[in-house]
Amino acid sequence: MNIFILLLGFIVAFYVIRQLMRFYRKFTSVRVWKENINKHGPLEQILPGIYRVAVQHGKLTCNMYVYPMMKGGMLIINPMIVNEAVLKQILQLGNPTVLAILCDDQFCPVHTKDVAAWRKKFPESVFACPNKHYQRLVKDIPLVEFLDTTLEMQIKYEDVSVRFPCDDRSELHMLLTVKDGKANTEEENRALVVGEMLHGDNSDPKNIHETTIGRVMSTMFKQRAQIGGHFARMAENEHLMGILPSHGLPLVESADASSSSSSSSSLPRQNIGVAKETLLKIAATYPKEKPKDSKKSQ
Repeated sequence: MNIFILLLGFIVAFYVIRQLMRFYRKFTSVRVWKENINKHGPLEQILPGIYRVAVQHGKLTCNMYVYPMMKGGMLIINPMIVNEAVLKQILQLGNPTVLAILCDDQFCPVHTKDVAAWRKKFPESVFACPNKHYQRLVKDIPLVEFLDTTLEMQIKYEDVSVRFPCDDRSELHMLLTVKDGKANTEEENRALVVGEMLHGDNSDPKNIHETTIGRVMSTMFKQRAQIGGHFARMAENEHLMGILPSHGLPLVESADASSSSSSSSSLPRQNIGVAKETLLKIAATYPKEKPKDSKKSQ
């Protein structure tokens, strides 16, 4: 009986906290830009054509990625309010046309609040997020449009592809083409951008690991094998030069790991092949994905 009461109390408390968070976001979703500038670092090019701004929230490092697209326009992943100097640098790269949040972001609500400010500043932009969470986010963020994405299909830009790690589409991942002269060739290099499933380490970029919440949710919904298969495919089938988490240090490669001449970033550079090796190690921590039954698919 006591256990039942404690469980009921936990459920009620969780529901109340969730509603309070939604209430808070509703009245703070459109933030005044100048009054809500985050504490952040400079705009850095971490790979050719891929830029990062690191925002510090206590011990948590949040990453905003800026990606000018080859056919015009610009993708902003995890949009966060920055100072006017950095915003001016971003606008010199292009005009923001797609604002993307990769997951539900209940555990880092700054993205869902700040994207509204970006949307207000750039009303022609479209908003992209996982299908599952569109309805919740659209209630919290006014004046947004959903950019429809299809499993294993590019959205509508040749240099950006969308991947869903599991069927419930609770998180989307993006593959960005590295602008190193190999684009549209068999040797095209890419960087994988992930949400809350993986976190980076603030001191060691090679220590990218599964998050506790990612493990709990994937276990609860029996998706671990599916997610592991996704990471294995990304490692084996893509020429990866980087793993870019939403939190913590990104892992980026360079042909000369001892030199940062290929970018303006202060990030440690890794040898070619480290991204693939790291992602395969991560995939190995998940159960093996069962092969699909060819008879059922026919």
